[in-house]
Amino acid sequence: MIPFAPVSTLATHDVINQPDRFAGHNLYAIDRPLREAVLREAGPWLDRRLEVLGAVLGSEEILEAGINVYSTLNIQHLESLNDVI
Repeated sequence: MIPFAPVSTLATHDVINQPDRFAGHNLYAIDRPLREAVLREAGPWLDRRLEVLGAVLGSEEILEAGINVYSTLNIQHLESLNDVI
């Protein structure tokens, strides 16, 4: 669950330019310039490994972990503003 999901329906108007959820994409496979450079400079042995890594990094679990860390850091920062120095 994304705590900061885009709002598409407001009281005054509909927002139609919000992107779809990003999870479930292979981050390496969708980066064509990177993939072409890896194949050209390193060859298929690295391409295969990065294909696996890209799938893991684009998974729902990893993306949600990043959102949770980002949210936690923001909350900690806001709480630290209340600290008396």
